[in-house]
Amino acid sequence: MHSFKFSCPDCSLHIETDASSAGRIIKCPQCTEELVVPAFNPKASIMPIALHSKHTRPKVSKSPEAATTGTKSQIVKAQMPDQVGGYQGVKKVPEHKPVKPHVGNLSANIKLEVVRWAYRRIENAKSWMPHAKRGTHYVYAGIPSNGDIVQVSYDHVDAQRFTLLGAILLELKIQNVSMAAEGREAFLDKEIVSASRQILEKESVVLEEAQDPIATLTHEQCLSVLRQLESEYIKAREHLDDMLETARLPGVTMLELVKRAEQGTIVTSNEVLSVLYHEIHILNRRVEELEKLIKTRI
Repeated sequence: MHSFKFSCPDCSLHIETDASSAGRIIKCPQCTEELVVPAFNPKASIMPIALHSKHTRPKVSKSPEAATTGTKSQIVKAQMPDQVGGYQGVKKVPEHKPVKPHVGNLSANIKLEVVRWAYRRIENAKSWMPHAKRGTHYVYAGIPSNGDIVQVSYDHVDAQRFTLLGAILLELKIQNVSMAAEGREAFLDKEIVSASRQILEKESVVLEEAQDPIATLTHEQCLSVLRQLESEYIKAREHLDDMLETARLPGVTMLELVKRAEQGTIVTSNEVLSVLYHEIHILNRRVEELEKLIKTRI
């Protein structure tokens, strides 16, 4: 019997199973999401991706370490239901996974992705926890235990509940944003705080002079902060597009430059740089749109 590998759409774990399992519902050994085993295609040039058994859009990984810097994906045997409804044990085999490049500039596009995924991570109130201090340190994530929440690092593999900042910090790590990235400090210390103050002001919440606005946010207010940040970064991206279009040299396109070059007409370096800059920008936007389309169809 042929065996083949496919990947989990949530945590990217590589799972190995028999070709006869196609169409069966299994649980991902890493994030426990229920998946439908894809069909086996011996001529396929890329690894197939499983479908969700109950959902039409991808969920945030319950095991975020699989998507962070320096981690390794794993190939495991698919968990098949046994006769009593449980799932068999698995043997994990490490496999190299390419490391995402560091992000040195926290652009509006990246911040937009961060706040959108942070929203999904704490959208369910059971996955959220209020911002609080324990001693001199803030608590960013926790694990429910015996009716209490045990503090863990925001990127801990077993973390199940997150504060607003905890969810954002985890998404920054998943996006591989460098600790020294340009714009990171302003994003964390100013933009999020400012959005929190604005949401509280809209709801007529009066803060004391030294009071931390993030510490007073309810779950719904945290979601409102993320929605407001999303709106701001969408506007910032559209503003950048307008600036780029304004800066474009009139009448200069890639096709026009090629024709002029073929005719032996002089093409200036400014014209070449302008065309290349705009073409790369448009290509980047198309790649982002394609990635979003793929995510919504998985």
